[in-house]
Amino acid sequence: MKKEFFTGYLANKANKDVKIPDGVQDRMKYELALPTYINEWARLVREQQYVVAELRVEKDALYGELLKHYRFEDKYTWGDTQLKSQICNDKRYIDKSKELAEQEYFYDYTKDILETLKSNHFIVQEYNKMKKEAEGTL
Repeated sequence: MKKEFFTGYLANKANKDVKIPDGVQDRMKYELALPTYINEWARLVREQQYVVAELRVEKDALYGELLKHYRFEDKYTWGDTQLKSQICNDKRYIDKSKELAEQEYFYDYTKDILETLKSNHFIVQEYNKMKKEAEGTL
């Protein structure tokens, strides 16, 4: 997920989707729309989960490449501790780690929004049920 997409469209969508309306009619409409919101966010969570998994594989592959380079192809002979330090301080490895951390943040955020929507569904259902009972329409 691109940072611009996350900070722009997705953040606005999250704010809109998780906000429970005040009016009774609006809340009933929101309750009807919640399954759609939940499905949309579940799809985003699955897509982001895939992105994170791919980046983890890429990061591991890069670690292997750098290990081979610093152990066998570098002009210096590194001990195990220094070897790991060299790999972790390699610009490519740092960049991949940053990219993975950012995508993990987006993944956690989408998961949190999905959980909020699921709890909102329960809250709205209970509120509407309580409101109907109070009005004697149940």
